[in-house]
Amino acid sequence: MIVFEKVSFNYGDKGFEIKDLSVEIGRGEFIGVIG
Repeated sequence: MIVFEKVSFNYGDKGFEIKDLSVEIGRGEFIGVIG
């Protein structure tokens, strides 16, 4: 199982953040830690 600490999505005008999940996804970029 893959557990995320932080996941954030940013799609132009629409943007939403999911906290408590260490991965950041923005503008097609994947930056974070998968543990």
